Amino acid sequence: MKRLLIYCSLAVVGISGLAPGAEAARGVLKGRVFGPGGDPATDASLVLTSAVLERLFLVTSARTDGHYAFGDLEPGSYKLCAYLQGIGFAERNELTVRPPFAALADLELNATAPANGPFAPAPAPSRFHGHISDARGKDFAGAIARLLDADGRVVEIATTDENGRFHFMIEPNGRYAISTELTGYVPLFLHGLHADPDGPLYGRFIFQPKVFAFKTKVEEQAPEEELPLGGPERPLPANFHDWFPPDDDDCDEPPRPPIMGPPEIHPPPGPPPHGVRPPQ
Repeated sequence: MKRLLIYCSLAVVGISGLAPGAEAARGVLKGRVFGPGGDPATDASLVLTSAVLERLFLVTSARTDGHYAFGDLEPGSYKLCAYLQGIGFAERNELTVRPPFAALADLELNATAPANGPFAPAPAPSRFHGHISDARGKDFAGAIARLLDADGRVVEIATTDENGRFHFMIEPNGRYAISTELTGYVPLFLHGLHADPDGPLYGRFIFQPKVFAFKTKVEEQAPEEELPLGGPERPLPANFHDWFPPDDDDCDEPPRPPIMGPPEIHPPPGPPPHGVRPPQ
């Protein structure tokens, strides 16, 4: 009976290929990377992604002869991408690794890297060119310009040169604002600014003097009661000169109406009634 149990145990180990406590076999993926003309793509970058673990990236580079190798791989399906700047891009899908055999995969770089892949080019910042002047085109040197992020924090500060020019570098994947100020002038703001991959950005800030802006506001809101008398907006009343003669302009107070005495009694014509004396 003991011999039978020993023979059964050896049979199970032979079928599974693993001794008790042994780890599963690991696989290898290797090959070469070539350029469009067939030359080895030295220093090409390679990224291997597991179909099961999509967020796990294994990265290596090709040697001088274009050879590469990924070892210690779990059995399964993989995706391989290769890229060399200035040369091209290539990818292979559904590469199967079956230990203990080595999987082979050669790649030829002849395409452009996709925009959403691991080798997608990083978005470049945009250069913002600013110009500060007045409405007549006079340039202002020494004006202050501030670059603010979406939270209002100051990212960079610039001062205009003798031609009223300044510039900022607008980083991608963000929204910015620019504030400009100069003593004696109304500050100006530019909101919702973001990097443009098609080229630089330009902005002109036209300053207005603070005094001019204040006077314009007062003149627009002047009440009608402050208009002078006698103008077309407020004609003089019909009896104005009865109460304010033209020669009384220097009086400290307006003249009062004349004081009226008792009314005069005029007897009717004819002889007075009997017993009534006529007034002397």
